[in-house]
Amino acid sequence: MTQKPTYEELELRVQELEKSELELKHTGIVLREVRTFLGDQLKLILNPRSTFLNSRLNGLSFLGFRIFPNVIRVKRENLKRVKGKLKEKKKEFHAGLITEDRFVMSVRSMFYHLSFANSFHLRSSVFVPRADVG
Repeated sequence: MTQKPTYEELELRVQELEKSELELKHTGIVLREVRTFLGDQLKLILNPRSTFLNSRLNGLSFLGFRIFPNVIRVKRENLKRVKGKLKEKKKEFHAGLITEDRFVMSVRSMFYHLSFANSFHLRSSVFVPRADVG
């Protein structure tokens, strides 16, 4: 059995909707201003299919990372790609297809790319040798 909302709860909800509607109008204005600036000053055009406004709380996807206001995370698909590349480089090294220097450079580049995120524990778990790894 569902309780009916009180008048105060309904009033609060209406205020929230009005606020979000105003924010939506404001973001539309900002987007138009950004498009105008980019077009007039930099001669750039935004791709309408891939341009959208999003809450900063949802994060921004950029170069394999998800950027939030207080933290940068590695995207799951990027992490899977790094793990796959690492496994591939290990096989190439053990098969003698690449030199030790080339292997070290590859691993170092993956490690440093991941270091842009808040990923100390992740890097430790992926790159620190374990006893069960050959």
